[in-house]
Amino acid sequence: MSEPQEVYLGLRKMALSGAEGTLPNPPRDHPHVSGVVVDIPAEGGFVTLVALTDNTTSVYTSVGGGTIGAGSHLAVAQATQRLLRVAESHLGDFSSDDDGSHPEEGRVRFHLLSPSSRRFVDVPEASFWGREPHALIRLIAAAQEVITQTRQIDGGQEAGSGAGLPEGVTPLMAAAHQGDAARVQGFIFQGMPMAAKDENGYTALMYAANAGREEAVRVLLENGADPNAADKQKSTPIMFGAQGGSIGIVTMLLAAGAEDQTVLPRNTRHLTEAMRRNGGRVEERIYPGVNHTRIIGAMAGVLHWLAPSMADVTGFLGRQALSSVMVGAGAPSMPRDAGVSEGKAAFGGTSL
Repeated sequence: MSEPQEVYLGLRKMALSGAEGTLPNPPRDHPHVSGVVVDIPAEGGFVTLVALTDNTTSVYTSVGGGTIGAGSHLAVAQATQRLLRVAESHLGDFSSDDDGSHPEEGRVRFHLLSPSSRRFVDVPEASFWGREPHALIRLIAAAQEVITQTRQIDGGQEAGSGAGLPEGVTPLMAAAHQGDAARVQGFIFQGMPMAAKDENGYTALMYAANAGREEAVRVLLENGADPNAADKQKSTPIMFGAQGGSIGIVTMLLAAGAEDQTVLPRNTRHLTEAMRRNGGRVEERIYPGVNHTRIIGAMAGVLHWLAPSMADVTGFLGRQALSSVMVGAGAPSMPRDAGVSEGKAAFGGTSL
């Protein structure tokens, strides 16, 4: 047996025996649960999550490495206590004859530690990773949340701080933020609510849009995520997409029927900058108080009074045509400071 395996087994054994007189009595909201230990198959061995009532929370692997003492971080401690409360609500699903062994191939094992006994329940590995539905989805989701918050620390992001994910983040939100479209689909299939919001009012679709995760946005929209949901600041997914500079995401959200009641100038600027980085030409126009519907409607001759968008677009196209003719004839191209830059034409928060 290798040294990493010996260390891993020693830590795991210590955790499984932790409820035997060494842990404080569980609190009232989970009086029968002193801790949960989860064995997850990975890389020919196991990853083990330990979540105890005194917020001793760790994740370590049988091949060496891991995170010990993550419960000292607020967000991890909060996720740990939520896991223990959910485990309390599922007491009847645990057997009463846990010998502390690892699960069989293709299974994930939850060990429930109480002051007087130890129980366990297995779930399919596919269900744990969101590829198949399962009756213990709440327990699975709670364990995933502890892992997610711990990974924020591993990635150099202090859990619970401004650099990490806010309070109330679900595994679906975390998967959307990371761009893991397969897990997003799996969590949706299991029944995780796409309308759930974190402490700031952000949905999974907002997380995906803000992070520029086009495939995750597509999966969420195809499964019915609300493109018009608003956070506490009244920002919608399309605003997050524009702020992140993702033209593809903005296009998908508009195609999905995203309402544009308020076009924020900063979003136009973000989108314009993204277009410039992608190598075309762009001019920016801000029409105060005008939404996308009016901008497009003004393209019709009888509605030109709604906004000067038709005149601006035709003028833009004319200038580009003239510039192309001049360059083709050997004249120098128009310099950047002349008001024409790289990208497409951006008007009032949309692109044409």
